Amino acid sequence: MKTAGIIGGIGPESTMEYYRLIIADYRERQKDGNYPSMIINSVNLIELVALVTANDLSGMTDYLVNEIEKLARAGADFGVIAANTPHLVFDSVNERSPIPLIRPGRLFPRRTSNNPTQRRRAILHSREIYERSGQRRHSA
Repeated sequence: MKTAGIIGGIGPESTMEYYRLIIADYRERQKDGNYPSMIINSVNLIELVALVTANDLSGMTDYLVNEIEKLARAGADFGVIAANTPHLVFDSVNERSPIPLIRPGRLFPRRTSNNPTQRRRAILHSREIYERSGQRRHSA
């Protein structure tokens, strides 16, 4: 069994949701009653916010790579960042990561179903992600 590594603590609610979704996905695939092996590195939110506020994307990359290296040393086989704002630097972090990183959309692909009880999953993002991605606001 592979061990998942989660960079969390940036948004505790998001960390808990990733944890819950990884378990649910694993248990849906593996009917053996086990739970997946996971390591969570709860990082310093204030330090990360300071880097984003200062627009220090290089510093943000260095910080996240350092935290992912901790997951790798602890035995994680792959990782995921349980927040959206750090994905501003995902590509540069991924290039330097000692373990494969999975983008959230690939970890939990959108499922389509005719079942009215199945909810659609939405990805919420911060203003930083929205503004830097070049998306335009759509009026209803």
